[in-house]
Amino acid sequence: EVIAFNNEWINSDFNPNVENTYVYNVASEIPNVKNKLLKSFIKDLNKKKKLTFEDVSYGIAPKINSIIRIGNEDDKTALVESAIGLTDEEVSYKYRGQVKTQSIYESIIRISNRCKSSQKSQIERYIKNGLEVLTKDDDKLIIVNGGDINPNLRGLLANKLMGEYKKPILILSGKEELRGSARGIGDINFKDMCESSNLVTFAQGHISSFGVGLFKENIDKFIAYINKRLLGADLTNKVEIDYVYEDGTVPLDDVLDLGAIDDVWCGDCKRPKLLVRNIHINSKDITKRGIDLSFKIDNVIYKKEFCSKVFYEKMICAEKNKFNNKDLEMDIICSVKVFENGRAYICIEDCESRIIQ
Repeated sequence: EVIAFNNEWINSDFNPNVENTYVYNVASEIPNVKNKLLKSFIKDLNKKKKLTFEDVSYGIAPKINSIIRIGNEDDKTALVESAIGLTDEEVSYKYRGQVKTQSIYESIIRISNRCKSSQKSQIERYIKNGLEVLTKDDDKLIIVNGGDINPNLRGLLANKLMGEYKKPILILSGKEELRGSARGIGDINFKDMCESSNLVTFAQGHISSFGVGLFKENIDKFIAYINKRLLGADLTNKVEIDYVYEDGTVPLDDVLDLGAIDDVWCGDCKRPKLLVRNIHINSKDITKRGIDLSFKIDNVIYKKEFCSKVFYEKMICAEKNKFNNKDLEMDIICSVKVFENGRAYICIEDCESRIIQ
């Protein structure tokens, strides 16, 4: 069996991801999209030609997930019915005291934005009100009493706290048998570690993102077991780098060459990771507009998509850069991606910035 891919004939047995990649490359061309709900999400993203993996992963999937997590029964019913084309009805809603109408598909966007905002505020409220941590500072993991937190938000809270603590984390609720969400970190198989303790009642899911149960009376034994297993373990999230640029820039030719094969990357055929060291730039030349951050070096655009305020302040060293006018030296982890217009650019994934004295 062979399939057409990048103007060549390739045996589909050559790479298990080739066929999926081909299907994605056809389906991601926006004129080929027929599903009305998906077209509504695409319009909301203001995309015209093609969907990227990031558009789906960060722009569409989280909105759908937010309805599934905290939407009411009517919200979820509307999501399913609109996704399968069961309804084309107009929906009425109130906005600032006025009754307005919109299509069911536009309504899903409105509902998803509401749910996303709600889940964010709920998680921030749980953190602000103070969380009961059941472990000590020198323990190798974090166990948090989830209390009355919405069970569908435990995983999101675990993700956020793990980013701060840099340790495996469990968010547990209940009286005798505690249940909740667990997150691992680094290269460890935290799910296997929990199961091998013979102390958890269940551990179901992915190796570092799963549901877990633990009797309250076994918490101290479980902490001691994990401390012993993780003694000397490297809990850092490692990133495999494919190439290092030491002189502070990526040549334009390299960017264009990698951009020309953008459709290849999918699944196990991963986009090359680059490390660019010793970038010199003044912080005032780094622009943040809305959710995107960007700057330009030697006609190459560097961009951070979905850039948070925390990341921006980290990049410009905001704490020591009151007037945002300092010379910076930074190292960035990045990859090459392509805009809708076909222009290749550097997509920033992480950075380490220093003020040049």
